[in-house]
Amino acid sequence: SMEPKFKKFLGKLEGAGYFAGLAKGTPAYEQRYQMAKDAFSEKLKAGNATSTGKDSAPASPDGQIKQSTSQPKARTATEEEKKAAESKKAEANKLMSQGKFQEAIKKYTEAIAMDGENAVYHVNRGVAQYKLHRYSDAEADCKAAIAIDSLYDKGWMRLGQVQMALEQYPKAIETLTKAESLAKAQGTITSCRKLLEKARKAAEAAPKPAPAPKSPGGGAGLDGLDLSALASNPQIQQMMGALGGLGGAGGAGGPDLMSMLGALGGAGG
Repeated sequence: SMEPKFKKFLGKLEGAGYFAGLAKGTPAYEQRYQMAKDAFSEKLKAGNATSTGKDSAPASPDGQIKQSTSQPKARTATEEEKKAAESKKAEANKLMSQGKFQEAIKKYTEAIAMDGENAVYHVNRGVAQYKLHRYSDAEADCKAAIAIDSLYDKGWMRLGQVQMALEQYPKAIETLTKAESLAKAQGTITSCRKLLEKARKAAEAAPKPAPAPKSPGGGAGLDGLDLSALASNPQIQQMMGALGGLGGAGGAGGPDLMSMLGALGGAGG
């Protein structure tokens, strides 16, 4: 059955911040869960058909493959919910200006619960997490914002700041370059350039890491499931493009996704 393998894959997605800020059972969570499951089961079927030599049943017009490309969108927040969420954000912003970051996080979380598809709430909560030096939480929030809106310049800029705090300078340079390319407001462009200058200086001063050992077995894993094929699945790429960490020029999210899937292969199917 696909369940144990899918659970491992789901765990990796969770670790990458795929469900950040979404409570289990909410429409937004269910939509992302279903997307992951559809893409995984399709690739698993293809992998099984190849590895066993059996023909898989042809997809009917109403079959799984068609369904996965036309998933219903997450329930949009009502006007009342949006207004209430904006009110929570305003309270949170005031708390931020008073340096009450922990209280602000609670208010942003309440706003996200009402309107989880608003990228600004995720980024703002990420900034509060950053102020409290909770960099992994801040990173997850910024990635969640980018997953909602891949053109959100401040989402990329804040992610770059977090990556600098984590001393991931090459990643930060790519992320901030992306932010600068998307930025339209002069203030944001200036901020990106200042951060980029800092990141480049830090990267030059940082000791060079040793090359990481390649994971054994290449792209195969999970009982012969071709992980490199899964990584190139357009749905998975779409889901993980922003969450892979870089998402810069040329879809740089790919290598991170491959390492994630490589770890799955080594987890013992």
